[in-house]
Amino acid sequence: MNLIVGLGNPGYEYMNTRHNVGFLVVDKFLEDKSVEEELNERTFIGYKIEYYDKRALVIKPMTFMNLSGKAVRDALELYDITLEDMLIIHDDVDLELGRIRLKAKGSSGGHKGMASILYTLGTEDVPRLRIGIGRGEEEITTYVLSNFSKNEIPIVIDVINVAARAVETFLRYGIERAMATYNNKTVEEVLRGKVL
Repeated sequence: MNLIVGLGNPGYEYMNTRHNVGFLVVDKFLEDKSVEEELNERTFIGYKIEYYDKRALVIKPMTFMNLSGKAVRDALELYDITLEDMLIIHDDVDLELGRIRLKAKGSSGGHKGMASILYTLGTEDVPRLRIGIGRGEEEITTYVLSNFSKNEIPIVIDVINVAARAVETFLRYGIERAMATYNNKTVEEVLRGKVL
């Protein structure tokens, strides 16, 4: 089984903030999928799905961003999933809005949710999908917890659509194929092409 984790903060007040794009990508990915079972575990809500010949558990941690590692560890242990079969989806201020990037491993890049996951699991060998949100002029915590501007929303919609397709590619073909397909391309380039 694969594990797909969208990072974010629970609660209505955080729903459409920049920090919650992981949740938004998961919602988009699940939109046209048949959910086998809905789960309400202590540290996450989850959905079991089958996509082509792959089975996946798709979760949203309910621990708040800075404690995401606990939810991820719980899901891995409860469902006996290996690290290479997992994909973490999170926002990234170091990527401009309109870009996504997949990595097979690496540091947290300063992202508190990712740092919690790497610390809790004791390894940096964690595949992830980074969603660019750009870097604002205000203090970083204020910026990531702000809503997207009216002008940014059309770009965000496209980014979420492309990111959901990248998750599908990861599930079907693995992280290397997903990296080769989506990295170093803008969202516009992906949408114009015939990218799976």
